[in-house]
Amino acid sequence: MELHILTIVLILEILLLYTTSFAGLSIAILVGKTKNDFKGQCILGADVRWNTSSNFVIYTDASNASKCAFCMGLHIVLLIFSLVYATYWLVTLILRKEGVRIFQIITIFLYAAFTFLVFVQAGVLTRGLNRFCDGLTSGDMGSHIESCQESQDLVRWKGLKGSDFYSMLKKTQTASWFSAFVWMILLCLTGFRRIYEMRQSSVPKDTYT
Repeated sequence: MELHILTIVLILEILLLYTTSFAGLSIAILVGKTKNDFKGQCILGADVRWNTSSNFVIYTDASNASKCAFCMGLHIVLLIFSLVYATYWLVTLILRKEGVRIFQIITIFLYAAFTFLVFVQAGVLTRGLNRFCDGLTSGDMGSHIESCQESQDLVRWKGLKGSDFYSMLKKTQTASWFSAFVWMILLCLTGFRRIYEMRQSSVPKDTYT
């Protein structure tokens, strides 16, 4: 029974690791593509100032660039970790070998750190997108734009590829919060697995003479 429960938990952990790795890959790709569409500018948290009813300027600085770098870099690291770690446990499961137990202890701290960082990243992306959208919907031209999604078609981007920036970043935002909750579930699963094994090992076994 013990093996059955732990095997189920391990299979769930492996599946979630592969799931969050693909979510992280999509986040890194979409943030990178959006940055490329705006000629290397990171629009997360960028200021938008309208000069006339149809002309605007996007102001970015090092803090904006660091936001995109943080979003992409974090999920690239998590992608590598998730694929390697999930594959390791998948191989041990297929070969019916016992994994290194020290990994479980270290993983609890890693999952806790990853969960915190991904929640922070999701918040940074959400706040950054909202601020950029607020700038687009302000000013003379912005007063005619009811939503950030409409700005994709109504704004004259003039050399920038902004026709689908909101759609891409909205998908990125959804994937980020999804990934954050997946990491939280992973933290709970590995914590449960560790506690369950400790309780089972502390139960005195019957001895026969």
